Amino acid sequence: MTRTWWLNLDAERELAEPSARATPARLLEQIAARARHFAPSLCRDDPYVLPDCRQRCAGAPGPLLIWCPTPGALRAACAAGYRPPKAPTLAVLQRVNDRRFAWELARSAPLRALVERLESSFPASAEFEASRRFCATGTENADGALAGPVRLKRRYGFAGKGQRRVEEWPLRTPDQDTERWLRGAVSGGGFLLEPDVDLQLEVSTHGLVTEGQLIVGAPCRQLCDAFGAPLSVERVDPEALPHPVYETTQDTARVVGLALREVGYFGPFGVDSRIFLWRGRPGVHLVGDLNGRFTMGWSTGMARRREAALAVLLDRTDPGPR
Repeated sequence: MTRTWWLNLDAERELAEPSARATPARLLEQIAARARHFAPSLCRDDPYVLPDCRQRCAGAPGPLLIWCPTPGALRAACAAGYRPPKAPTLAVLQRVNDRRFAWELARSAPLRALVERLESSFPASAEFEASRRFCATGTENADGALAGPVRLKRRYGFAGKGQRRVEEWPLRTPDQDTERWLRGAVSGGGFLLEPDVDLQLEVSTHGLVTEGQLIVGAPCRQLCDAFGAPLSVERVDPEALPHPVYETTQDTARVVGLALREVGYFGPFGVDSRIFLWRGRPGVHLVGDLNGRFTMGWSTGMARRREAALAVLLDRTDPGPR
């Protein structure tokens, strides 16, 4: 049977607001454009469908791989005649894709130990991590301990969305757009505040975790636009990475995978680590982004482990439609 991908690339909208309205037409156009660009590397020769799919599955349903198996995606896939795989609960998906989860994980003992491993070669790593804040009200750090420029990030975001760069913090006279952004972020449960750094290299590591297995892929170089939306993902030779970035990012992915399993998540995941300059010193942000779902670079990063990982995931498929 033909294996099909369901690309609900705007899943974070549903995670942030499960009762949100249908995806706007303009966003659907953006999703379709992203899918056309990245689907050949993610889906390979498999067909894919988009969230506004009105075409029913023809014949007996084959295996279905869902970008992020939110309740909305599962309902839509069933309505179209597909047989979705088993999936984590909405609460688990919300937790692991929340930037607060990644922020808290970065402060855990295992990841602090990995940051310490980097200090001799990347001395800004620990200071950068310690300076990051989760803001619930927008008035934190009023003493100016973290000076600008800074980057503000909503709890849920995708393809560079949900971020804002400001020149100073705390804000003295925010413009109307920034005020509106802050109100929305606070009403959504807060936002992440971190220094705006000079990005040198972004390394993404992908994997798959279940109750019994943890599979970690090869490192990739990810190029993004000024807003953080991915433009391209390609494999990178581990020996081309500065020492000890390869070993540390691999260990980071393992720590992340175990943490995901501990909170009840199973499925694909990706971790973006960033090499940067801040205040004239190099550093590494080990968990720059954490995605508890497929990513555009997942197949590229999993490389020769891809088919084995997909077989593990599809082995969880329900015996019948929901």
